[in-house]
Amino acid sequence: VERTTGDVKLCHICKPRNSALPKDTSVVKAEPYICLAPRVLRGRVYEPADDIYAFGLLLWELLYPQEPPYSEQRGWSLETFIERCSTTEMLQSDLIRFGPSEGVFKILSGSLQFDRENLIETSATILW
Repeated sequence: VERTTGDVKLCHICKPRNSALPKDTSVVKAEPYICLAPRVLRGRVYEPADDIYAFGLLLWELLYPQEPPYSEQRGWSLETFIERCSTTEMLQSDLIRFGPSEGVFKILSGSLQFDRENLIETSATILW
């Protein structure tokens, strides 16, 4: 639950489904949708790995509340965010700049899918 708005950011864990996005994404801000994985925003089915992505963003916000993920992109239109969203380009350099411990970096970079190969290992670590 987000502190300021009360919005729930992670729910229906591990239940594959389609995401309902607004019909006109050019007039809607990206902020309410940033916790959806880029692949889901682009029309793919929401799967368990996408819960891990949302968990990574939630953990980031808890660890670095003054610098939330996608802070610059939250004001974009949803259409622009969907077209340009790249976790590696938009988040990895910020995470490196924060200087997290090796363990925190591994969990966040794996859950945010900077390295797709580490996603399974990250999922196992989180579920452990």
